[in-house]
Amino acid sequence: MDICPVAQLPVTSNSGWDTPHVSASYTTIFKGIGDRIVYCEAVPRNPGELVMLDYIDEREYISVIEELGMKDKSICTIVNLHAARDASYQYKQDFANIAYNWGPKQKVIVLCNVTQSMKITAETFSAIAPQHLPLVVVDTYEDAVNLAKRCLDEEQDCHDVLQPKTVYEQQKKTFLAALARMSWFNLFCCPVQLPEYHSHFFAYLKSAALLNDDLERRRSNHQKALQGIREKNRRTVEERTQQLNLQRAMNRNLQKTVQQKKAELTARLAAVELEVTRVSTAAAEKNGLLARLYRDLAAQELPPLTRQKLEKLCSRINPVPSPSRENDYGLSQQDTDFLSRLHRLHPGLNQRELRICLLIRNNLNTREIATSLGITPRGVESVRYRLHKKLGLQKHCTIKNYLSTTAALL
Repeated sequence: MDICPVAQLPVTSNSGWDTPHVSASYTTIFKGIGDRIVYCEAVPRNPGELVMLDYIDEREYISVIEELGMKDKSICTIVNLHAARDASYQYKQDFANIAYNWGPKQKVIVLCNVTQSMKITAETFSAIAPQHLPLVVVDTYEDAVNLAKRCLDEEQDCHDVLQPKTVYEQQKKTFLAALARMSWFNLFCCPVQLPEYHSHFFAYLKSAALLNDDLERRRSNHQKALQGIREKNRRTVEERTQQLNLQRAMNRNLQKTVQQKKAELTARLAAVELEVTRVSTAAAEKNGLLARLYRDLAAQELPPLTRQKLEKLCSRINPVPSPSRENDYGLSQQDTDFLSRLHRLHPGLNQRELRICLLIRNNLNTREIATSLGITPRGVESVRYRLHKKLGLQKHCTIKNYLSTTAALL
């Protein structure tokens, strides 16, 4: 086991305590000196290189204290900064969190071998350290160990040892603490204690106090501006939400109106189609009767004058007076009689359905019916499916057989 040459105490080390900081190119190592001193150091990946401390190994620090059996003891921590160029903002915030919000019982934290570039940051750590966690900066490792031993002496008042010795040190500490509160913690509510007017530090501390007041006003104005933006955005969101809800309600009402209009037009169209079917069927029936009348007249031996009068009378009833024009509608007398009977039996059939029934009865297939009506074969199949239901046919009965039976009854 190694022995500390300064304190003559055993040194405990464990490679499992080493914590690499890959992005910052260094490794933090921990050691125990005796039973109440913890030693930590940043060892750069490249010897002789100065590194930027990126964050504090808080969890590993606590783990080392527990493994060394120092958890419930009042301890000292020595931090060797010989390889530190400076500390990152995250490192500074980590220190503040440990110092003010958490941490084991500490007699003192000692920073030693501080580089010139790290010196102001280290002194600032000391300036902002709370009273229950004193922090001091010393020159060498030997000074740090000796100070730790002195502070661990129950009879020694550690705070008296660490108090600034001169007015200069006290006022420098006040100045650094004021800057750290503003820069590291964004705290602007703590007043800066000013020295006498003739003091060399008065101008610096007065400037720090003025900066503190200006930043506090700036922060306050920024908060008010943010609050104004939030309030404006809140009102905008409320207005847009109301507009959106109103638009949705209007869309629902419009959709309902469209659906009502569609239903009305559908019903009106159905009624018109039914009326057209009725009228066309009645016209076809009338034309059939007139055609029959023409044939009967032609078969009768009538005087020419009488025949002429009768044909003239029939022409007034229908503008298709002559037997030679009997098929102008494409329907034979048999077709007309068939449609009339079918419409009387099934008044719910529309004109297209009656026409398809006639074509089915005349032995046209689906493709031929589609060509005749100007629709697709699939459309014809759809009409046939509805016809099967409208005619009230059983599954085993085909439309063609039923229509043939209906035609046979004429």
